[in-house]
Amino acid sequence: MSFTQETRVGLWALLGLQLVTSMTAILLLGRMGPAIERIIVDNVYSTEAVEDMLVALSRPDGHDAFIDAYTRARGNVTEPAEEPLLDTIERWDEAALAGDPTARAEVLEALQELAAVNRASIVTADERASRLSLAGAWAMVLMGLVGFLASVGVWRRVDGRLLVPIQQVAHVVRQVRSGQHRRRCTVELDGSAAMLADDVNWLIDQLDGSAPTPRAELPVRRALLAVLDRSVAVPAIVGTGGGEVLASNTAALEATVPARSVARAIGADAPPPGWEVEALTDTVWLARWTAPA
Repeated sequence: MSFTQETRVGLWALLGLQLVTSMTAILLLGRMGPAIERIIVDNVYSTEAVEDMLVALSRPDGHDAFIDAYTRARGNVTEPAEEPLLDTIERWDEAALAGDPTARAEVLEALQELAAVNRASIVTADERASRLSLAGAWAMVLMGLVGFLASVGVWRRVDGRLLVPIQQVAHVVRQVRSGQHRRRCTVELDGSAAMLADDVNWLIDQLDGSAPTPRAELPVRRALLAVLDRSVAVPAIVGTGGGEVLASNTAALEATVPARSVARAIGADAPPPGWEVEALTDTVWLARWTAPA
């Protein structure tokens, strides 16, 4: 898969995660509303009816109010335990309203238990809503973590395959403009980034007046520069017996070593002072700077 395709897939994946997260939040809030509304409809309504029956029972003219409150409670049965309590109230209500102490005691006890049943149902519904809220919160946290890890992965791919090559090319171009004409792109790249580095190196070769380097030789040159940078800490130059510079390591470039002058002197069998020359092949040599810093 090419870098462009990888980037598109990563970005679409992030957008998909954001969409799923938003839909989950909407679904969670949509579930919380009915849960709270059910508590109000199922239990608070019945509790209010119990309170109205208690008030009507304490008033001499509360017969009609009591019957109205009882009718509301009977029409809003949501718990199995409410049925027998409402039957008890129905059996003793007339006598209790007439003032019979035994009937009033039975009705009051039934009303007290009916209120307790609804309070317990409210607590249960609240616990269920709390568990739903907690599960939704952890689901949002998990999806946020997945989105964060996906974002980090996409960023690392973009940084490694886009930003680093661009920074390297910009750095090499600035060095060439400052006079270091042997500087080239050497970081290991792949895909379109490698093609960009090859093209930049070819352009620098043209501007430098050097013979055009075949594209097949560019990876070899990059490998040679990488070996020099890693294995030789002091300024070093690789050249030919004809006085041509093949490569200069980073230490030589930073020290602004006159690589061409050194190569011409070595090609004329007159190495400058401070340079140690080692023959790599019959026509290629390696020169290291040995003088103290």
